[in-house]
Amino acid sequence: MDLSEVIISSRIRLARNLKQHAFPHMQSLAESNDVIDEVFQAFSKVGNFAYYKLKNLSYNQANLFLEENVISKDLVKANMRAGLIKSEDETVSIMVNEEDTLRMQCIVKGLSVEKAYDIMSDIDAEVSKYLSYAYTKELGYLTACPTNVGTGIRASVMMFLPALTMSNMMRDVIDAVNKLGITVRGAGGESSKASGYLYQVSNQVTLGKTEKDIIALVERTVNKIYELEQSSRKEMFKKNNDTLIDDCYRAFGILTNSYMLSVEEYFSLSAKVKLGEVFGVLKLKNSEVFTQLDTDIKPFHILQKYGKHLTEEEQKIKRAELVAETLRNQRIYN
Repeated sequence: MDLSEVIISSRIRLARNLKQHAFPHMQSLAESNDVIDEVFQAFSKVGNFAYYKLKNLSYNQANLFLEENVISKDLVKANMRAGLIKSEDETVSIMVNEEDTLRMQCIVKGLSVEKAYDIMSDIDAEVSKYLSYAYTKELGYLTACPTNVGTGIRASVMMFLPALTMSNMMRDVIDAVNKLGITVRGAGGESSKASGYLYQVSNQVTLGKTEKDIIALVERTVNKIYELEQSSRKEMFKKNNDTLIDDCYRAFGILTNSYMLSVEEYFSLSAKVKLGEVFGVLKLKNSEVFTQLDTDIKPFHILQKYGKHLTEEEQKIKRAELVAETLRNQRIYN
């Protein structure tokens, strides 16, 4: 089993605050706007980025960014006090005045935590020439949440774990890695559910640890979870070969023939198709067809594509159309 069949992407997020300004939740509206302008000006000296003040974004545009995991719900709530910076290739994004003044993240494909760190670290080093960070020799970088104090780094990996989930082993896995200082959440981060068998594996604390220590711990843990998923898939396929094939075929049939489709149904069914493809019981022309589709089927992306005033029922109809059109000619018949 290839790593890419389990490990979707790697992310590095750095939390930073400014020495001369209060944390975002303690800033006045005027100070928040000053901070945004100061941060935008600093990043303009570092590279080519796009800049957005949340107050200038429409409700729909803000939620499109949210569905693309570029911003968080907390940043959307901050609205009048918040900003967003995005790189041209969209691998790097910086939230301004979320929980911390800067929440800088880089997302890359596969198990590439070090690559994401190198990219983010270089940007951080450059921008720190123009911004004074809140930092002490004793504690490191000062952050709004105590768990981020120190390096201010969160290293995370997105994993596709259907076998461990379906065999009811995820609870034991989560309990075991928690003891190592690792947390496992749904794809949307804190408090989110693992829709489509997608999980985010990341470090819990940063204080007293170096960036290399944190990255190494996350990668070791991810590799162990990968081995468990691999073993669980082999065992599951031996026991439930016919059932697995039937589930996969049925899921593909529903996805390509439904009149209405909810987001939850899509992720549940597409996960079964992905698993069937991994086992070779169903082959698709483009194995990465779901990568973009996973975003395109979300509510605000449906509204953007088909009309901003669709009812929830109309969105389900359009979602079903989009999925059917995308997948109908993808299957390779033996």
